[in-house]
Amino acid sequence: MVAGRTGCLWTIGWLAMVACVIAACSSPSTIPTPNPGATSPEAPGTSPAVTRAPTASLAPSVAPSPPGSSTDPSADVPGTLGEALAYLGPVPQRIMFTDWAALRAAAGAEGLTSGSPFEAKAQAVRNDATAVSFRLRSPGDAATWGFDAFDLEWEAWAYGLGGNVDVVRFRDGVDTDVVSAKLDEHGFTTEQLPRGVLRTDTGRGTALLQPVFAFTAILDDGRTLVMSGESVDIPRSVLTDGPTPAVDPSLRSVARLLDAPAVADLYVGDYCHQVDQGIERLSADARAPVAELLQAAGPLGAFNAVAYGYDWGDDPIGRIVIGYPDEAGAQADLAGRAQLAREGTSLGDLGDRVGIRYADGWFTLADARVVERSIVLRVGPVASELRSPDPPNPMATTNFLPSMLFRMFEQRNMLFAACPE
Repeated sequence: MVAGRTGCLWTIGWLAMVACVIAACSSPSTIPTPNPGATSPEAPGTSPAVTRAPTASLAPSVAPSPPGSSTDPSADVPGTLGEALAYLGPVPQRIMFTDWAALRAAAGAEGLTSGSPFEAKAQAVRNDATAVSFRLRSPGDAATWGFDAFDLEWEAWAYGLGGNVDVVRFRDGVDTDVVSAKLDEHGFTTEQLPRGVLRTDTGRGTALLQPVFAFTAILDDGRTLVMSGESVDIPRSVLTDGPTPAVDPSLRSVARLLDAPAVADLYVGDYCHQVDQGIERLSADARAPVAELLQAAGPLGAFNAVAYGYDWGDDPIGRIVIGYPDEAGAQADLAGRAQLAREGTSLGDLGDRVGIRYADGWFTLADARVVERSIVLRVGPVASELRSPDPPNPMATTNFLPSMLFRMFEQRNMLFAACPE
């Protein structure tokens, strides 16, 4: 987890708590990848394929591009993730994103709001690992702050050169004056700026309940808050000069290839060596079979951006995108990383799943391909974890793919994202 995070990431742990408490089409050259017994989300009973998709032009970048060198990312990143990128600063290292409107729609829960029963809201998201959901912790959130996650269209968090920043976009019909009134109750000061109002905690300690509110920009669109628990700089900048979009080409490329996810987590930087460090921490007995898997996969190069996301269809479909400085690096690693996604085993400290093949207990690889300068792995749930149409406990999680993807990404438990020298 990135250091300096001021708001809690109420993700998998929160969902588990609720359950306990409440009871591109491309068909060029194909590399066959036999996987006996695996089930593809797209074609049950068939083996996944590794395909090389047509490439698109995108200038390679190892280091972040300088601010101002690119246009608004919403022009080339589809969906609400593209909208969020416009507010997260020029050089974020990590971005976490949740499209709450998409999750409500998938659950048939568009009518739920902060005023709905907590049990109904918890049931609606029981199958989701929301990358950012720090406003659905308890039935009292709306009473304290004037809203919760079911009043949002989307929310995002970023960590980078400007520190931490949280952005929320309210759904139509939500009155931000209610939020302002709650901040008044907590003693926040008010400063009018060209593009909205800056609210600042006066130090009463109330904001410790949710530190990210310490510096809150309420934009004059009446739907957007930009907040930071560390520094007033980003909220003030948004209110004076307007949003500063994320411009790094690697970040924008992997964001685009997630293809408008409901939930996403993106990281720019030295992720693969963090995976390598996890391998080195394994015991000698556990490390030996991992070394054999890596040797069989062949040489693997370093990449400079990685992301995961998922959306709901007939089953949840996940995407893991590994971005390289150039297309040649992605093409060179394609077969090896696909093999590790198919045959590799868990690395993290996750109880009985340690040492279990990803294909047996984590995900099924549908296909792997190179698009632009990234490897895109499309994954679905393993057969034993497909959603039941009539679960015995209506509050129980019935499909674990979202939580698996989150835990893998957060704990660097991704052997297929290693880059051993």
